[in-house]
Amino acid sequence: MEAPRIRYAQTVDGVDIAYAILGNDNPGPPILLLNAVASAGIDAVIQSGHEMGKLDALARHRPVVVFDWRGIGVSGAVDEFTMEGFRNDVAAVIESSGCDQFDLIGRLGPSHLAMEFAARNPDRVRRLAVINPSVPGMSPRKHPRVGVLYGLAARGEIEWSLMSEIIALLTTGWHDIEFAKLLFQRLSERFDGPTFDSLLALMEEMDASPVAGRVTCPTLVYFTGAPPSQMRSLAGRIQSADVVIEPPPRTEWLPWATSGVIDIPQVVTGFLLEEREVGGPAGASAFRTILFTDVVASTPLLTQLRDAKMREVMHDHDTLMEAAVTGHGGRVVKTIGDAFMAEFAVPSAAVEAAIEAQRAIREKFADSDVPVRIRIGINAGEPIEEDGDLHGASVVIAKRLESAADSNGILVSDVVKQMVTGKDFDFEDRGPVELKGFDEPVRAWAVRWA
Repeated sequence: MEAPRIRYAQTVDGVDIAYAILGNDNPGPPILLLNAVASAGIDAVIQSGHEMGKLDALARHRPVVVFDWRGIGVSGAVDEFTMEGFRNDVAAVIESSGCDQFDLIGRLGPSHLAMEFAARNPDRVRRLAVINPSVPGMSPRKHPRVGVLYGLAARGEIEWSLMSEIIALLTTGWHDIEFAKLLFQRLSERFDGPTFDSLLALMEEMDASPVAGRVTCPTLVYFTGAPPSQMRSLAGRIQSADVVIEPPPRTEWLPWATSGVIDIPQVVTGFLLEEREVGGPAGASAFRTILFTDVVASTPLLTQLRDAKMREVMHDHDTLMEAAVTGHGGRVVKTIGDAFMAEFAVPSAAVEAAIEAQRAIREKFADSDVPVRIRIGINAGEPIEEDGDLHGASVVIAKRLESAADSNGILVSDVVKQMVTGKDFDFEDRGPVELKGFDEPVRAWAVRWA
């Protein structure tokens, strides 16, 4: 691909922002990349075969717009970094590049700016891909292994040139030494320890939670490794989000040390090129959390009640269940008699919905002569979706866990329990549980909610 030329857009506050359009002659709406803030610059990316190769899959099919944030790379210098300044950068590039409708990628900290723009401009953003979004309080400087180095650099207790070299090597993952050298040079020239620390502090404040629920375009949220509970909660707020979780890279000890300054996972590329739909066509698969509920001893209950009374009771039951599911970002997949099946993008949201449902049912029928109680089972995996319904082993396990749960109980698989580690849930280990139709037992955990 011919190297694109670097252009400049001027922000409303007078900063020149460097940007380039790859694959400018391709048909279709452009894709705008809001990449991680600290970079060597788009001129360096264009020179690097390793970095440019990551954009080829997109730029061969659609125009891709990349840019340097203010104070970074070959964009104009600034005295301080602010959120409003970064918003101005995005607005200037969109206006100058002529983007009317486009797809949007947000990676790491800037993913929040991408979500914010999508929420505020639903008529302009077709699709949104969010890659490893950070949450308030998250920062490399708080990492248990390297955070101390950032602190020393911020206080001037180690040379900034040494810290720049460390950051460059961690960022590139040792895959492209020449590019790492250029990144080191740019970091050394553009920053000092306190200035870089102020940028990291600003990244820690980024919070898209207030606007996440207003994102309405098809959205893919991608995580490398099991995301912390705050990340999962953020993803669960997006109405139309599909969540994909893939194993962490070999550099698991430092998640942001991957393979360079640009990382666009294949699943994100497929989503933006519309080869992979959110919610998917028949046969689509993505990571989901499945929740099954059933009314305990419903047949004797039906015998006890007249049909009209039973319909009234189940109407109340269904209303409470649906409120618990949708209130935590879930989708009711189907009802089967007195049973509910729901899906969630975020495991912790499913557990929260289950607890809310149990408490609501208990409160509703506490003084009633109708002994309505429910069991709930939760599992996570990659079910197959067909016409809005879900199938596969992960779904069956959720159903079997529901059958194995106590009356008024919530039973979750070990994978769900591991995914919500750090969340304020109280679990009781039930050990390996034999499930009908499965050769191997599944380790299960009861949720204490009462």
